[in-house]
Amino acid sequence: MRDLLCIAGVVLAGCAAHAPPGATPKLAGTSWRLVDLSGTPALAEPQATISFPEEGRVAGGASCNRFFGSATITGDAIALGSLGATKMACPGPIMDQEKRYLEALGNATRFSIAGTTLTIWTKGSDKPLTFTREAS
Repeated sequence: MRDLLCIAGVVLAGCAAHAPPGATPKLAGTSWRLVDLSGTPALAEPQATISFPEEGRVAGGASCNRFFGSATITGDAIALGSLGATKMACPGPIMDQEKRYLEALGNATRFSIAGTTLTIWTKGSDKPLTFTREAS
């Protein structure tokens, strides 16, 4: 009987770690690094990131500055509202990427997760933002 309970515990724990097929993945508690900004490879340094520290919140590195704000997620729909950011200045290419990144995040409409890749589609662009999962 004890062995059967141990096996049941392992099976249930494994089920809890994976969303059922067709279920919308959860973003809360995840962190991601930008790989592609709507068809343009992201700068390697400084890295642009996004994290979802808890339900309804978003934060990250915009390239030069840190940003934070609210996140509304329903199914695969996503809207990031009222993003605030620090106000440091960086060299031109970094600031250019940051401006495009924050603008894209402000226009986010939907997302998907496949393995270690997060894809966010935005209004006004036929190419999405692509991220890779950061280690926890």
